[in-house]
Amino acid sequence: MIRAPYNFVPVSDEVFFPEWAESLSQDVPFSDGVSGTIKLHITARSPVFVRNGHTEKDKDLSTSGYKSFSKTSDGRYFIPGTSIKGAVRNVLEIMSFGKMRLDTNRKFAQREWDNDVLYDLKSKQNNFYCGWLKWNVSDGYHIENCGKPYRIAHTKLDEYFEKQGAEPDLFRNKFSIDSGFNLNREVEYRGHEYDPKTALFKYAITSGIKLDNLRFKKDADYSKPRKKNRVEVSDDGFEGDIVFTGQPNQWSFPRPEILTSDAGKFYDFVFKKKQEKDIKLSDEDFKKYESIYSRSDDWRLWVNKITSSGMPVFFRLDEQGKIYDWGLAFLYKLPYKKTPYETLPSEHRCNDYDLADCMFGTNEKKNAIKGRVSFGHAFCMERNPMIVENVRLVLSSPKASYYPTYIKQTGRNGIADAYKTYNDGVISGWKRYPIRESVWSINTGSDRLDTVLYPLEENTKFVSTVKFHNLKLCELGALLSALSFHGNENCFHQLGQGKPFGYGKVKMSLVLNINDERYRKYSKEVFMACFENKMAEKDFLITDDSICRLVAMSKCNVSGRRYEYMRMSNIPMDNEFLQEKEQKRYLLPFEGRQGLLTRLYPTFCNEVTEMEKISKDIREKNLERKQFLMQEAERLQQEVLSEALVLAQSGNYVDAIKKYELAYSRQPEESIQNSIKDCTEKLEELNKYKISFDVLLYRNISSIPAFTGVLKKWMKINAYVLNDEDKQKTKDRLIATYQQLKKGDRKKWDNKKLWNEISDLLGEDLYNIVLKSK
Repeated sequence: MIRAPYNFVPVSDEVFFPEWAESLSQDVPFSDGVSGTIKLHITARSPVFVRNGHTEKDKDLSTSGYKSFSKTSDGRYFIPGTSIKGAVRNVLEIMSFGKMRLDTNRKFAQREWDNDVLYDLKSKQNNFYCGWLKWNVSDGYHIENCGKPYRIAHTKLDEYFEKQGAEPDLFRNKFSIDSGFNLNREVEYRGHEYDPKTALFKYAITSGIKLDNLRFKKDADYSKPRKKNRVEVSDDGFEGDIVFTGQPNQWSFPRPEILTSDAGKFYDFVFKKKQEKDIKLSDEDFKKYESIYSRSDDWRLWVNKITSSGMPVFFRLDEQGKIYDWGLAFLYKLPYKKTPYETLPSEHRCNDYDLADCMFGTNEKKNAIKGRVSFGHAFCMERNPMIVENVRLVLSSPKASYYPTYIKQTGRNGIADAYKTYNDGVISGWKRYPIRESVWSINTGSDRLDTVLYPLEENTKFVSTVKFHNLKLCELGALLSALSFHGNENCFHQLGQGKPFGYGKVKMSLVLNINDERYRKYSKEVFMACFENKMAEKDFLITDDSICRLVAMSKCNVSGRRYEYMRMSNIPMDNEFLQEKEQKRYLLPFEGRQGLLTRLYPTFCNEVTEMEKISKDIREKNLERKQFLMQEAERLQQEVLSEALVLAQSGNYVDAIKKYELAYSRQPEESIQNSIKDCTEKLEELNKYKISFDVLLYRNISSIPAFTGVLKKWMKINAYVLNDEDKQKTKDRLIATYQQLKKGDRKKWDNKKLWNEISDLLGEDLYNIVLKSK
């Protein structure tokens, strides 16, 4: 049987999307919105630990600042408001049938050697290549294709290393079966601890040895008809680089004629210098693979070199020559077809706001809105509370890629008919930790693997203030339901670290204070009944299986081995996760019969109706007031528009625009926008002609009609009449321009009709005067 300190609340196929979501505003309140505060009293029912703010340096050094409970600069202990908000929001999301939010780029991968259907990399290597993953501004992410990878034996590497001054048999003393070296235990090397199974360890012990831009030739000792890619370092031959990958096991030597699975990994790799054109990799694909590998030591070794030398990768190409999949090892992890996000029901993947979004806000880049509920810090009521010293825990759990628990399975008695995976399954649901009867622990004694906590003792009390603004009655009810589990006194929230071990179990009690006196007489239960009734209107019931599971896990005091982690080990026979998977076992759903909530609406139906009548009266009065204000605004707008029109007709476009903008701010209309545009264009035209006569005259003259039009417009805008001196300057300018024209261009000017208008303006027959100047 699969054991775990966690279980799942099923995700509903449908999501409740409030009809008022599109009307949300921080500036325009709901006509029936309520505001106020909630005094929140929090009592720890088990030791509780919320880590203090810290730097990465604190974490690396495990300083006292990193280990301590969150506290102010003057030493006052508190639980951050964000921690409380996160716990309450999660409950609200489940109780209001909200969306599950998952990272759209997060992707999982697997390397199940013995499952040919799931892992086909060993059997399909015809289109298998190696290369260097790089990034630059012009090309983005791309892979330099080095063609098929070559192999180099560890014994041949040792020969090369020794020539470079390294200790004899460097790899043989670490990676051969007869070396006595333990690959399953961390090793210290030059002041750092390494996992000897990683490529990072190989690069550490070969530090200072040249591995790139070497020459290679065929290895006569290990090359065979079907294994022609064995090479060794040479003074001549093709150019390439030595590339290390992880070391999953140790190798036997001498090598057996027929290799078996226990012969061990005996080869590392050589990448020949770039063979083919670069292959483009999208940003989205890179982020998905980054989520797979980013926590590994080998990824951290290479990721900072992507912009320079590159990251060595192995990859497959599809029929179109595009990247099919890739990884950091020869037999790399294969990504599942779907991300966890893509396994969600469709309504969870849309951009509409659910109830939690409406109340708490969301910071999604394209869909961000502010919340109308804020949580203050919960300060400890004692100045010097009791502290549990030096609690050591292994704060780790199976990865979400472990599909026997994280993907919904079907079967009997915890044994699956056939496993569903991220290729074809559905996510199990919201992960929750059942409330424990008492705390328990796992620790290794290693400072690197254990996390040290200094929790505050059980029965420590905190107090916080929750402020809400402009909530609808049902939204306030939803908030109260999430805080109190719909009035269930036997349920507990969980805060801080150590939840799998029973830490952070807290009881919340609350005192409601509403600003609007018309609602003050109603109890918390009435508002919760409003929420319950609103959900029932949309066919979402608090008796649903998902809410029963939530409540059951929040009030059952579980204990025993069944609710503890299974054993994980590098030795397959000692790894319970692998053993349970081999037997096709899955995590049984948490028993939800104890979690049926009491329905409040039938009991408080009359009070709910009364409140709804009050809200209706408020809406009607506000509607009357709104209509009056709109009429008054329309009257004022018409006055301003009349003033703007007079100013525009008089040519005072600057003041006209100001008046139009004032009218536009009152009530946006397309006609006003067009008037503003018209005035702006006319103003720009005016400014274009606010120049001196001499400047105008010496602009480029493209044709006689164009020049005449510009001159007349300039005279009109500037209210100017040409004098005799101006007329002479104009005549001289036209003669000079004509004389500078090429023969072909002069023909375009030799038409008397073109000169009639300018001749009338200047009072002379300019056509004959200009042509005589040839």
